[in-house]
Amino acid sequence: PIAIHFGAPPFPTAMKEAVCDGFVIGGGVSTVLEQGQLAGAFEHPFWLQMVGVGLVTALSAHLGAVLPFAQWPTITCMNNYTDDLLTKPLTIKGGYLQVPEGPGLGVDVNEEALVKYRMEPPYELPHPRHILSVVWPGGRVVHFANMRDHVWPHFRQRGNDPAQVPGATLEVWDDDGSKEWADLYERLQKGPMREQRS
Repeated sequence: PIAIHFGAPPFPTAMKEAVCDGFVIGGGVSTVLEQGQLAGAFEHPFWLQMVGVGLVTALSAHLGAVLPFAQWPTITCMNNYTDDLLTKPLTIKGGYLQVPEGPGLGVDVNEEALVKYRMEPPYELPHPRHILSVVWPGGRVVHFANMRDHVWPHFRQRGNDPAQVPGATLEVWDDDGSKEWADLYERLQKGPMREQRS
């Protein structure tokens, strides 16, 4: 099946031109409900993409339970986090999550975890200093200094390199304090750099 993010292209165009088999739907509660109902009205299945900790996973389970065409796996990336912030972890068994029961979302927030992970102002996330190198079969390489500001825009522009070629890999070079690393990192602040490896 071919899935596209809901709204790109606009929903009427996607339906009129039959550009997909289903959708990727995410956002807040009202957005998910609205888009999920529209997709369902046209009998197009979808998956929910709501990235977050256990609270978000519980919310997505409830939303998926009330949207009949939420038939594809939900993506929450809950396991990417150190802590799910819940007193009792959610259990996924056989690829399924039982919708939590009880008041609210049916889960309890781990107050100790909230204290442990609380950030003091200023609320800025640290940006790790690393060099990201995409390597394609045949030795073509593009180096980047930053995922959000360099990698994503590079691959979103039409005509740039293909992103998911079989055999392509991503190398991550953390700041090792070397002059070589520092020189390349400084150069990459201006934009991606290409290289051909033999």
